Amino acid sequence: MKPVMQSARVDPKSILCEFFKAGQCAKGFKCKFSHDLNVQTNGEKFDIFSDKRDEGTMEDWDLETLEKVVESKGKEYNQNKPTDIVCKHFLDAVEKKQYGWFWVCPNGNKECHYRHDLPPGYILKSQMKALLEEEANKLAIKDEFEDQVKAVCGRLRSNSGSYMLAEEKTLYHLLKNYEQIGSY
Repeated sequence: MKPVMQSARVDPKSILCEFFKAGQCAKGFKCKFSHDLNVQTNGEKFDIFSDKRDEGTMEDWDLETLEKVVESKGKEYNQNKPTDIVCKHFLDAVEKKQYGWFWVCPNGNKECHYRHDLPPGYILKSQMKALLEEEANKLAIKDEFEDQVKAVCGRLRSNSGSYMLAEEKTLYHLLKNYEQIGSY
């Protein structure tokens, strides 16, 4: 068993002696490694006098290394690029009225690639149901109105005289109401 030097620039007294740790170091004070158990917790110190970024510059790369780096950076960029698709978890939260300040996307708020906003003019399913019901009510009102007009027109053709005048007034009021409701 031999104490291992981790780096050429590391002081041997900053590394705990493996033999001392096992209780078998015979060198004592002459040992070049540390016999202080507190040294083990300190770990390797940072070299503040050299910049780690200067060690591997692009000038030393060959074409193969450059291609690998460009490919990995391209994949990384495409992975983190947000899409125009709306997040299904976001839509579910909005539909269920759970979306708010404390809502967190199950994909991760910052890691989720999908949009967390609704596009302009987007209609939720719950709103769509309300619109369909409203449209059905409008169609029912329109059908009822047309039936009433047909009934009045049928009576106008079959009757004459003063009764016809009353039916015309009824038809006039029906048409007035139809204009107030609006055309569909």
